[in-house]
Amino acid sequence: MIKRILSSVLAVTIVLTLFSTYITASAEDYNTVKTESVNSGSVVLKTERELNYKDYISQHSDKLQATNTYYADITEGSPVISYENGQTSVEINIEESGLYNLEVEYTPIKGALSAVERKFFINGNQPFKELANIRFERSFKDASEILVDSQGNDMLPDQVEVFSVMHKRISDISGYYNEPYMFYLEKGVNILTFDGIQGDFSISSITACPPKKLIPYSELEEIYKEKGYKKAEKTLPIINAENATLKATYTLVPTTDRSSPATIPYSPSKNKLNTIGGEGWNHPGMWIEWEIEVEESALYQLDFRYKQNFAKGVLIKRKLYIDGEIPFAEASVLNFEYGRSWSFCDNDYLYYLEKGKHTIRLEAVLGDMGDVLRESEDFQYTLNALYREIIMVTGTSPDKYRDYKIERRIENFRERLIVLSERARDIINRTEEIFGSSNSISVSLEAFTIQLEEIAEEPEKVTTMLGDFKNNIISMGETISSMRETPLELDYLLVKAPDEELPNAEGGFIAKAKHEIIAFFLSFVEDYSSFGSFGKNGGVTIDVWVASGREQANVLKRIIDSGFSSKNINVNLKLVQGALLQATIAGKGPDVALNMGQGDPVNYALRNSLYDLSKFEGFTEVRQRFSEGAVSPFIFNGGVYALPETESFYMMFYRKDVLESLNISPPQTWDEFYEILPVLSRNNMEFGLPSTMDTFAMFLYQNGGRFYHEDNKASALGSKTSLQTFTKWTNLYTSYGLPVSFDFNNRFRTGEMPIAIVDYTSFNTLSVFAPELNGYWDFCEIPGVYKPETGKIDRTTVCNVTGCVIFASAKNKDACWEFVKWWLSEDVQVSYGSKIESILGASSRYATANKNARQNIGWTGETLNKINKQSEWVVGIPQIAGGYFTSRHVTNAFNSVINNNAVPNDTLNSYVQIINREIILKRKELGLD
Repeated sequence: MIKRILSSVLAVTIVLTLFSTYITASAEDYNTVKTESVNSGSVVLKTERELNYKDYISQHSDKLQATNTYYADITEGSPVISYENGQTSVEINIEESGLYNLEVEYTPIKGALSAVERKFFINGNQPFKELANIRFERSFKDASEILVDSQGNDMLPDQVEVFSVMHKRISDISGYYNEPYMFYLEKGVNILTFDGIQGDFSISSITACPPKKLIPYSELEEIYKEKGYKKAEKTLPIINAENATLKATYTLVPTTDRSSPATIPYSPSKNKLNTIGGEGWNHPGMWIEWEIEVEESALYQLDFRYKQNFAKGVLIKRKLYIDGEIPFAEASVLNFEYGRSWSFCDNDYLYYLEKGKHTIRLEAVLGDMGDVLRESEDFQYTLNALYREIIMVTGTSPDKYRDYKIERRIENFRERLIVLSERARDIINRTEEIFGSSNSISVSLEAFTIQLEEIAEEPEKVTTMLGDFKNNIISMGETISSMRETPLELDYLLVKAPDEELPNAEGGFIAKAKHEIIAFFLSFVEDYSSFGSFGKNGGVTIDVWVASGREQANVLKRIIDSGFSSKNINVNLKLVQGALLQATIAGKGPDVALNMGQGDPVNYALRNSLYDLSKFEGFTEVRQRFSEGAVSPFIFNGGVYALPETESFYMMFYRKDVLESLNISPPQTWDEFYEILPVLSRNNMEFGLPSTMDTFAMFLYQNGGRFYHEDNKASALGSKTSLQTFTKWTNLYTSYGLPVSFDFNNRFRTGEMPIAIVDYTSFNTLSVFAPELNGYWDFCEIPGVYKPETGKIDRTTVCNVTGCVIFASAKNKDACWEFVKWWLSEDVQVSYGSKIESILGASSRYATANKNARQNIGWTGETLNKINKQSEWVVGIPQIAGGYFTSRHVTNAFNSVINNNAVPNDTLNSYVQIINREIILKRKELGLD
């Protein structure tokens, strides 16, 4: 009996032990990060990267470079047309297997102003990931000479496209590889395919040719001696850099410098367009070309008066072409050193120029920094992936007293940290070889290296160092982004006799001192907030106030100079910040105001301060330029008191690589959204959903709700639909743990937040802010509610708009209307947006409300198609008397639920009563029925 009992106890114990072991093992397996790996020596490293060009060339390092040239099967005089929305394939017969460059002769077709972009395939495959986007530049020139306005300021000329035949060897758009791509082409027929991304162009020829071998300057010198070339005795007249013949992009426009008396032309106080480049010439592949006339065949020195005070400690590099060819190896990477003032490139190279016309082109390149930046970017991506693996185990706020068994749950954790620290040391050494000393990348990596080594020694330290680990990743990313930029400002080109002295780049001490004194005293005279009156003498004058930055106001002023002066209407433009209300009350306001906030026009209209634009002739036609949603916030009592200038709205951004690793897709409906939340939560990741009025409005409209009753005299937020929507919205933060506030850019970059709903203009910020993620993220329409009656998903969201208004006090309302119509026209909006982008960069792309202008303002075709799809679902929140209480108290109700655990329905209901009381009081105050 005792034996039987002992046997039973033993059996139960064994079963329980086995079960416990199984549960523990399952739990550990569940929480162990599964990684896709590649072998690197004896250490298994995680990788999510596709094959890059460096890997591709390594795989073909045993292949011979081509010696012959072959042409694609394109009939002469009958170009192949490659369209934005389709694929184009051509055949090329190769008689000798080898490594070739591929040179395309093409002509862009009129359309969007941005470069033509394509995906590229050989025999149906992409040999390496960089071919997911190749670029064919357009060429532009100034539409006219630089003209001067009545105040003595130069007027910025428009840019026009030059539709000429261009040549391009397919190369890297990021600038990481200084030479064109080499492609291994097998003997026989190869099919080359261009898949449209942006723009149309015609292809007149494709050539598979041997890679160019540039000779060093020392060999070229010997050739000069053998041919008996003589040095020039006379320096050519200077070539003002702002008078470029051609440019690779419409954003490369003349700029103004008043810092030196030696700048040509010079003014201590006026805006003279006397330079070109600066921060607008800061991306690899951007080129500027000039034409020169040589009177005597001889050897010349070529120099540039430049300023590079943008990137401290960095050598900015340019590739030099003369008549379309790089003259020698060193000319492929000319160095422009950092300095606080103007200087000369001052190199000793001689260039032989025949008598006659020649072209000189400078192209922005990264040179030897390209490979280091590519390696740094790839290293950062790997660190981000490791960080995600860590937080999938520990969460973003780990308990420092808990043992997470990191080494057991993350494969080869210690070994990988050691390899990464060695890799960081290697990058540090390479950057210091280039710069000769420590630099921002090496400093950033040094901190990382120490941290990686510490964690490798004691893996559990990661719980206390995780915050610093993340911050170092972010800091490194910012450093890489800044070092990818190559800004350079040019004043003039100097083609000089080698034996002549260079002029003083700053004009000398006396000239500099005189300049500073004059500029100081003139600063008391010049009114920098007023941009003057422009147009024909004797014409009608209107006052236009703009609430924006100085750069935006300057651009607007220049567009008015060149485009609106022909209307015989003078425009007195003034930059103001926050003074509009006071000036209007005092009777000293403008005739027209630009950039007015979404809620302001109706508030002014309620007080009879604005003119109803719908009363003007041609209003219906102008209104059609915009979506109904963008106009609706400006409507009151049947009148339209503003027209939209900018419009933005929500879209959904997601990390393709992270979602793929989690085996989930971007949700199309909110039901699918709820399905992916547990997956994200289990992996300690989050969905980003702003806790704003716009988010509540998105849910409300998708569920058939509204903010106000049909007569707009009372809040409709007390309805059953509104209360249910509010409850569901707040539950996302209280029950599902969505973050109430978040730093989207950084958390998206690290992968903590691999999916989020944010403003669509974040697209440009991410493209510039996180270049290492290019190709690994995308955006799409927001989730919605499926409506059986239509068979569609309702993806309604709300817009945020700014508008322009005409004041009721304006004396010349018809002239004001002419200005508004002109300002909101497609051509002007495109011109304004392109100039703003040229000055402030791609991250500042103008979010125009003009539907047609948006199609031509720099978006790729695929991206634009997604924006257009979401824009079809955009609506505006009505603005009413007392409506400001709605957003205020919806926010108050939200905060009460989140912070004080208040009951959602009761809380919103109580605030609806407050909102309605304010609406009644405001309508009485304003004399409304």
